[in-house]
Amino acid sequence: MKRRTVVLLFGAVALTVIAALFVMLLLQPRPEPDPELREDEAEAPAELTVELYFANVERDPEAVCDRVFAVERMVPVGMPRVEAALRELVAGPEPEERERGDSSFFSAATASRVRSVHTEGSTVYLDLRDSRQELTGANSSCGSASLLAQLEQTAYANGGYERVIVAFDGEPERFYEWLQIGCAAATALCDPAPFKR
Repeated sequence: MKRRTVVLLFGAVALTVIAALFVMLLLQPRPEPDPELREDEAEAPAELTVELYFANVERDPEAVCDRVFAVERMVPVGMPRVEAALRELVAGPEPEERERGDSSFFSAATASRVRSVHTEGSTVYLDLRDSRQELTGANSSCGSASLLAQLEQTAYANGGYERVIVAFDGEPERFYEWLQIGCAAATALCDPAPFKR
């Protein structure tokens, strides 16, 4: 009987000590968060820099068809870098960029023409609403070289993508026939399957 009493007494003391420690922990004042840490979190970048490529008559007086030059822009964080860059490219040069000589067949008229952008391996698939009217002149031999150089250099600069395949309304054949490049099997440009994924 005495042994059982000792065990119960010991258990009661142990529970009392644990309860007292728990109460002390609860009553301890909590440290205030470090205001500098909160500022750092608030200053997490909300924008990222993308690099676009346009033709520029000031920097290229010889007007080499596929020569393009980098322009940096800040865009909101929220989509893959290459998608953000291509959407900016398709919106064309901004007024201050045009003043510096940057030019493109892309403009404010094509800004809302992007249907989708996705990547597979080293290829970017850009699907545009049919923009033939807005891209007047881009299907000349020099115009198409410039347009493709702008797309390819922008994709490469924003993720190292080696190829951009473009479609109008999910149909790459429509785009490449319009550019007068065509759909030779060797180029593998006109497969619509990637635009349906």
